[in-house]
Amino acid sequence: MDLRLLEIFCLVCEEKSFSKAADRLRLSQPTVSSHIKRLEGQVGAPLLDRLAHEVVPTRVGALLHEHGRRILRAKRDLCEQIDLYLNHLQGELPIAASTIPGEYLLVPVVGAFCAAHPGIRLRLLIHDSVEVLQSVEEGRVELGFAGAKRRSDPNLRFEQFAVDRLVLVAPAAAPWSRVSAIGLDRLMREPLLVREPGSGTRMMFERRLEELGRRPQDLNVVAELGSTSAIKRGVRSGLGLSVLSHLAVQDEVEAGRLKVLEVPEIGRLERRFFVVTHRTRARSPLCEALLTWLAARAPLTIEGLDTTRRKPLKKSI
Repeated sequence: MDLRLLEIFCLVCEEKSFSKAADRLRLSQPTVSSHIKRLEGQVGAPLLDRLAHEVVPTRVGALLHEHGRRILRAKRDLCEQIDLYLNHLQGELPIAASTIPGEYLLVPVVGAFCAAHPGIRLRLLIHDSVEVLQSVEEGRVELGFAGAKRRSDPNLRFEQFAVDRLVLVAPAAAPWSRVSAIGLDRLMREPLLVREPGSGTRMMFERRLEELGRRPQDLNVVAELGSTSAIKRGVRSGLGLSVLSHLAVQDEVEAGRLKVLEVPEIGRLERRFFVVTHRTRARSPLCEALLTWLAARAPLTIEGLDTTRRKPLKKSI
């Protein structure tokens, strides 16, 4: 069986689309379809069902995908081990991260790593924290970065690599321009913008409300948005308040577009970010090299980033 055909087939299964797989492979869609037909001829059975909106494997295809992923992983690991032996670190490593580490923390660190190892390519996938954990657990990625962890999970290992805090933000304009703090009772009544249920930011905020004897469902949620950027725009437009990462809103606060409000009953809501790996799956040399690189730079403390961390990180690139 041609391993290149197997690689193309696995990518079509994972993307659930011939066109998306073709884009990833930089091939035309007819070429990808032709390769799949060749592989079906080698196997002697149909491998994919073409449904209305997606492509799914047949029973034989699902079996081939399950074993094919292991075969391709073994091939990649072998190539990386040989490269490592020859002192050439190269290859591709997909990693998954939740919004805050993916959009605000990892870019300078990963950029420095890629600059130090020009033969490697890191593919950063942004998901919510729940999907990041699922991606690591199911073996879709070797490495995840999340702002929440499961309290008991036998399959996943969590190691802290950064610290942030959650803050309540409001528009800097009137009527909030002269307000510096609000009580929890008022917060429960104010229009609120929140992230999707799998968001680590939302889970942590709701957990603190429950600790204070409040029910998250009693919040006056006026919109549930799928990105931090969308929520920041909504807050600036006056749609409502929101609880967000201090790192994510720092630039807007400094520019006078948003302001932070204290909620004395809630107090300081510190949030930790974790490197997530699988306890039993073997890690590739590229994954091990990135973990070693991160270990030399963690934990990153986000509080006071301008004076303590932002400049050193930029200099290291």
